[in-house]
Amino acid sequence: MFGHRGSDSIVRHVMNGSEVPAVALEFMNLVYKHFRSRMDAQPLLTDAELRTLTMPVLLMAGAKDAIFNSIRTVARFERLVKGADIRLLPQAGHALIDVAEEIMPFLVKAATERGPSLHL
Repeated sequence: MFGHRGSDSIVRHVMNGSEVPAVALEFMNLVYKHFRSRMDAQPLLTDAELRTLTMPVLLMAGAKDAIFNSIRTVARFERLVKGADIRLLPQAGHALIDVAEEIMPFLVKAATERGPSLHL
């Protein structure tokens, strides 16, 4: 739609100044080539729905997100989701790159605490 240079520009805008490794840029360009983002309002859980969550919740948000207001999202989760593991990544933009090492301990702990019914 925008060509390679246009896609690179969109990725850099979305990442809002965060470093984008070449492999991530290549992957994101591939996504933009074959995927069309939704243009309508994003579906949101109500405050009441968020308060009822009982499963382990990990919220990771990029402080430099150019699409969503991460500060407001983090504050909302802190207020409404009891026991949530909330992490605001100061150098991250909209796409969270190289965060698997931070996610895996959460998943292992969640699986251990929930017992054998949770399959990873």
